[in-house]
Amino acid sequence: MMPIKNNSKAVFTTILLMGIAIGAIIPVALASSIPLLPCEISGTVTINGEPAPAGTIVVAYIDNLERGRIIIRTSGIFGGTGAFDERIVIQGEGDDLGKMITFLVNDIPANNTIPFVSGESYQIDLDARLLRGDLNQNDRIDIGDVAKVAWMAAGLIDPDPAADFNSDGGVDAADAARIAYYYVGKNQVL
Repeated sequence: MMPIKNNSKAVFTTILLMGIAIGAIIPVALASSIPLLPCEISGTVTINGEPAPAGTIVVAYIDNLERGRIIIRTSGIFGGTGAFDERIVIQGEGDDLGKMITFLVNDIPANNTIPFVSGESYQIDLDARLLRGDLNQNDRIDIGDVAKVAWMAAGLIDPDPAADFNSDGGVDAADAARIAYYYVGKNQVL
């Protein structure tokens, strides 16, 4: 007859290790199955500096995928802050946390982006420009616009607030990269 003592240690060790493994897996499985709370957005909206008219459509994107939209009912305002006011509601997915939300206003890129935060309610001011990024005012975005933003980022010419594409309050290398990527077709929204 084999000693029970040695086998019971092996069985106990095996059960203990299985318990640790299962204990580590269950929280991960539970956490990934918990849905994120939506993010809600309302605010003001202008097109070329003028209040956007009623009927204008504001669409929100994450990674160039539409995540929400709203039709403006009152000129210059989308949604509201009241409990029953309509807002853009963005239901994010697990990997959307912290990703930037971009906007189109009647298919025109808006100047503001915000991060997706589960359960957050934002109020923002959107301004859409027909040719956002056309800093040399030749009715197109070309290499001249890319160069102009690069010069601003390098401090060679005075910065133009219209070149602050990431809305961080200044014109820097990130803005120069953004217009360059837009120019070569790597970004859909400037």
